[in-house]
Amino acid sequence: GKLPDEAADRLRGSGYEVAYFIHNSGAYGNQVFSGQITMSFDLMLDPEQPGRLNLYMRGSSGEFGLLSVADGKIRLNGTDVASIRPGTWQQVVLAFEAGDVASPLIQVTVRSQDGKETAATVPSATPTLKDVGMLGFSAAGDGTGIMCLDNVTVARVKDGKSETPI
Repeated sequence: GKLPDEAADRLRGSGYEVAYFIHNSGAYGNQVFSGQITMSFDLMLDPEQPGRLNLYMRGSSGEFGLLSVADGKIRLNGTDVASIRPGTWQQVVLAFEAGDVASPLIQVTVRSQDGKETAATVPSATPTLKDVGMLGFSAAGDGTGIMCLDNVTVARVKDGKSETPI
């Protein structure tokens, strides 16, 4: 449950030390206009220097979701979803419907490595969700925190068929 010192030293001296941002650069197309979108990833905060994480979800109607990990909590659009203990892996799964959806809801499930599961359904930050155009990770903070991400997947189910990546 701890990032090896060698890996932590490499991060401290790299350009990724303060923040890292990933977004859809068009490699898989531009926007997703319909279907059930599921995003999942595994997350572990360093037990000695826990970092912070923000996951931004946007479409043409604006930002519809902000998942944040800070101060021992996982929050979605300001709603506390689960507590997180540094040094242990958590699986985070987000699911929502893309398309011309009024009052969209985002389902979030957090599973700890000991099998405990916490789930919540949280309203989107925007009143409609027409499309998904950007999912972005940002490592917020002052550059001293460390977190690990693994097994990042994004998939769409449309007409009963799963597409990975979208």
